[in-house]
Amino acid sequence: MNDEELEARLREAAPHVAVPINLAERRAALFGRARKRRGRARVSITSAIISLALIGGGTIAVAGGDHMTPWGWMADNSFTIERPTGGNCFVGIRVKWDGVPEDDPMVQDAKSILNSIDLESLDIAEALAEARATNDTAPEVSKQTSDEMRMQAMVTVAAHATFDELIARGYEMRPGHEVSISSEGTACR
Repeated sequence: MNDEELEARLREAAPHVAVPINLAERRAALFGRARKRRGRARVSITSAIISLALIGGGTIAVAGGDHMTPWGWMADNSFTIERPTGGNCFVGIRVKWDGVPEDDPMVQDAKSILNSIDLESLDIAEALAEARATNDTAPEVSKQTSDEMRMQAMVTVAAHATFDELIARGYEMRPGHEVSISSEGTACR
């Protein structure tokens, strides 16, 4: 077995962790957009939560209220893509915090907001298009499946909705006093 085959097998066996590229730039853009919308009605968040635009095949089932992950930690929200051939895909999403205690109102509100998002009804079309564009230019060994791209898009949209709602509630995040959204998922090969 050569190094490329070994690397491909290791990547397939490892759990998928979606790490956005250019995180600092994305965070700045996200906060910039949210500040512009601060005075507007919450129509965009409501329509994002209500609209139905799941693209691709498969069924999505949201985990129960306790959101226990296969890795032993509690998620603030989670979902499973059930595959007819077995090997269901699971993603757990949770709020992390930096510079604030866990019982801080911002942390608790972020957890509550993320937990209340109905992941099945999110409009993921734009985020899915971005994931597909990134996937098209990725090296073959790190290309994602359509289910992995759907999971990545859902996590992205859920994170944006959580941050938008926090800012709408008047929370100000700054370095050393902020929350972030983290996810971990099983491989969907």
